[in-house]
Amino acid sequence: MAPVMCRQALAASGLCLALALAGCSGDEAPEQATTTPTATSSPSSSPASSPSEATVDGHRGRYSGPLTEVVRRDPPGLLLEPPPADADPDASWTEALAGCFHGAIACVATGNAEVTLALVTGPGDAVIKGRTIFDRSLTYVVTWDPAPCSTIAAERCRVVNLLTADAKGALPAGTQIYAFELPADDDAA
Repeated sequence: MAPVMCRQALAASGLCLALALAGCSGDEAPEQATTTPTATSSPSSSPASSPSEATVDGHRGRYSGPLTEVVRRDPPGLLLEPPPADADPDASWTEALAGCFHGAIACVATGNAEVTLALVTGPGDAVIKGRTIFDRSLTYVVTWDPAPCSTIAAERCRVVNLLTADAKGALPAGTQIYAFELPADDDAA
């Protein structure tokens, strides 16, 4: 039953994005996430500047900092690049991770997560009004522990969720808007 739920969640992510970009948004206040930091960044640092760990809704997350090298993911046709040194996201990595559990579409969480910050372009299979979802957009990349695959032909996969790092129109920072799987033996983004 889990693979079916995963496919439904991945398909629902695209529907949620289409609705959000069309200007539809809920009027309800989001639930507060349970976040328990085990290490924190200094008060003078930006929301995503230093590596740390936290537990969000029972899932341990670790922020490994900004991406340091260019990564291409084909499929689904994504380009992930290091963000500029002065990148200042509108949401912290823990707020983005909480978005996995309290947004319109929940992430398919499989254990614990590694979170990075990147500039994302693509994906090639998700175009709305002639534009890809991401166009060098500051994005949190949440990569989950390996689990059985649902959408690709491999034994074990990592689900990767892309969440907004900056507020864009109707989408608040920390909104999950795309998910994909990659084989567990690939390097995580």
